[in-house]
Amino acid sequence: MNHQDCRWEPATAPNDTNFDINQYTHFKLGKPTTCYRYTDAAGNTLSYALRFDQGSSKSFSFLTYGAFDGTVGWHSKAIPDKRPIFNIVDLVQKLTAPVLVVEGEKTAVSGAAIFPDYVVVTTMGGAQAGAKTDWSPLTGRNVVILADNDDAGRKYANTVASILTTVGANSVRIVNPGPRFPNSWDLADPLPSDVSQDDLLALVNGCDAWPPMLPVPDTRPRVPTLPAKMVPNCLRPWLQDAAERLGVPLEMVVVPALVAVATVCGRKIGIYPKRYDSWLVWPVLWAVIIARPSKRKTPAINEGLRPLRVLEEEAQNDFESRKAEITAEKEVFKALRAQCHEDLRKAVKSNCRDSIDAVKTEIATIERREKEERVTRRRYLVNDSTVEKVGHIVEENPNGIAIYRDELTGFLNSFHKPGHETDRGFYLEGFNGDGRMTVDRMSREVTIKGLFTNIIGGTQPAKFDAYIAAAVTGYDDDGLVQRFQSAIFPDFIENIEEIDRVPDRFARESALDVFRRLDRLDPSQLGAAADENGAFGIRFASDAQAIWDQWYRELQNELPNTPEPAFESHLAKYSALMPKLALIFHLLNVVSGLDHGNGVSAEAAELAAQWCDFLRQHAAKIYHGVTAKEAKATEALAAKIKAGKVFDGISVRDINRNDWSGLTAKEVVGSALEALAACHWLRVEMVPTDGRSKEIVRLHPKLREGAKK
Repeated sequence: MNHQDCRWEPATAPNDTNFDINQYTHFKLGKPTTCYRYTDAAGNTLSYALRFDQGSSKSFSFLTYGAFDGTVGWHSKAIPDKRPIFNIVDLVQKLTAPVLVVEGEKTAVSGAAIFPDYVVVTTMGGAQAGAKTDWSPLTGRNVVILADNDDAGRKYANTVASILTTVGANSVRIVNPGPRFPNSWDLADPLPSDVSQDDLLALVNGCDAWPPMLPVPDTRPRVPTLPAKMVPNCLRPWLQDAAERLGVPLEMVVVPALVAVATVCGRKIGIYPKRYDSWLVWPVLWAVIIARPSKRKTPAINEGLRPLRVLEEEAQNDFESRKAEITAEKEVFKALRAQCHEDLRKAVKSNCRDSIDAVKTEIATIERREKEERVTRRRYLVNDSTVEKVGHIVEENPNGIAIYRDELTGFLNSFHKPGHETDRGFYLEGFNGDGRMTVDRMSREVTIKGLFTNIIGGTQPAKFDAYIAAAVTGYDDDGLVQRFQSAIFPDFIENIEEIDRVPDRFARESALDVFRRLDRLDPSQLGAAADENGAFGIRFASDAQAIWDQWYRELQNELPNTPEPAFESHLAKYSALMPKLALIFHLLNVVSGLDHGNGVSAEAAELAAQWCDFLRQHAAKIYHGVTAKEAKATEALAAKIKAGKVFDGISVRDINRNDWSGLTAKEVVGSALEALAACHWLRVEMVPTDGRSKEIVRLHPKLREGAKK
């Protein structure tokens, strides 16, 4: 007979069956280890759940009274649907007691001993039986579901919670044991050594007994502080003294100082990284210091840029002292132009073609001489100027300038303002050091050949994170943010001893003398040759070239394994950063008398490679938000809680709807909620509504108190 065709009708077992479960032997599994009786609300037996322990494995079967293929009696079958709740008699007798739902009869028996104030119930058939159970007896009851500590347990809890809301449970709350408990833990297992019975009671009892909040783990990778040996010798005393007095990591003053060096070097000389290729790299550095407020970013940057300010002041004084000469020069050219115009008038009147052409040639000569002999003020540093003004300054200072903005992200975001749409392209061209740009001014059109602009500024982690996120998602994805290759995000030592001493003036003056010598540097004295455009460049010395070749191959092999395209793009630009730094270190050694000028040295190349490795570690920390999205989402959600944007009782759906930065995907929000729940910041509860059940966030009482204040 095909048993699938047989009709199976469970029934209530009569009291006179004289059935003894202890005498039962399963035809295949043998004697059951444990039997659990399922009844109706009146206590009448409906079925037995049988457990068979066989070594480390276990099996289950059911024995139910009813009619099977016309035979009435006990059969090895389960109730197909509308299965009774285990322990339903207690449920009926304790009408006001809270209900604790667990997974499995053994767990329910253990739970009843641990939680005597609860009615502990479960389902026939374990985790798969939630939808096959008659949950109507829980209508109007307050229910807590204690999930097994695994994915199957959490799925079972969510299924049951959803059903309970539809049958009209008064309240439903899911309790997930969390990371303090082993995987797959349930109430039938021993408590972990660091969890007490009171801890367990507090966990189940809910809001009235929250464990202390734990700090959200900072998952950003730690970064090293710059070793003093990586600071060029001629600048080391000055920069070490400054960092110690300011109480900041050494790199916070060294990076701005390198930008200052790169600005003075400017377009005097570039470097050909490859042995024979015509690829010429100019020492353009874009840098940003990322740190929380009050971490002395501004004083550190100002100290590193101090030599530029001194040179700027000296150039201003020189310009002021030559004002009389400049005025006289203007008058000379004014008179020459007036004479030419008079000669041109006469030539036109006489209709003499040769005379007209001669005067036109003379006017062109005067215009060229005026431009060549014009006395301009040497500029090094610009703080707050329009693109048009910067273009004018760079035109008069073809060696290039540095732009310093105290709050860098404000400067970058200004590119989106109406009327500033072309600013972004201007600075992108300026990064190459040899860009050509035409800028329209009210008085005239300015064409710049060899646009060279260094940029440096400070910002806060959250602001720069948002800017990087835009680059990753496609908004502003044009490589601008990746050009900040000299970006640092230092780790700070807390409670550092405050140092109060007079600055080392000798070290400052010695460093300033290095900058003055760089400013007077003649590239032809270094053995550099000019190309067809008049640009000077040098190559690596032979031993340094071998270092570059090996380093470049390793970089190219690393790039395909980079976890995020935006981070890969950042590292790819190191192919130019390394030779830039090598050139800078070499020129510092040359003007300090520590090296000759015939090719960038191996010492400079080695130091540049070490700097790239150092900056790469900082870059990994900076891009952590896009390479470790879940960790970043946890930090973002914690920040929203502190800001009052996520409040007690908010629904998970509403959090998803806000589409906050770093919290745009449902699975990422879910991961962040789980992580903060593990730190006891919050709990996610399932509550009934008129329609589908709803997940809401319950905040730790301390967070609720903070919101009230």
